[in-house]
Amino acid sequence: CLWGWWIATALVCGRVAHAHVTARAESPVDAGSYVKYDFRLPHGCGNQATNRLEITLPQGIMSATPQSVSGWDVNVETRELSSQEQYVSHGNVITTAPAKIIYDAVTQDDHLESDQYLDFGVVMRFSCSITDGELATLWNERPTLWFPSVQQCVEGGVYEWV
Repeated sequence: CLWGWWIATALVCGRVAHAHVTARAESPVDAGSYVKYDFRLPHGCGNQATNRLEITLPQGIMSATPQSVSGWDVNVETRELSSQEQYVSHGNVITTAPAKIIYDAVTQDDHLESDQYLDFGVVMRFSCSITDGELATLWNERPTLWFPSVQQCVEGGVYEWV
């Protein structure tokens, strides 16, 4: 099947102008293909370090394999697929898809300091269609996927990059 959405390099910006998370794909996306995205957290939270990053995935991403980042635990939260969305892979019926990827710094020494950056890689498999009307939109007349991200700071601050 052919998938008409072109995946742009999406800049996920927040309401505060001094920080942001960027998402960059290594190549355009074809239906059913696997593409590696790098999510860059360019610095900590002002004068604070960052200890958590949450990345929300649009519906239509069928699998997500996060990169292991030294000193950070990673978890993938899933959502249940409707009967129309379920598919067979390697002889198994797949009933869930990734919804969110969460990275947590293991120790204080692993926090992202305000003067450093860190890349979080994720390999994603795309379906034939992206049905998420909120996170798959036109931007500058190009179909674009958005990956809302939440940056958590060690002293409790939270930046929502939506």
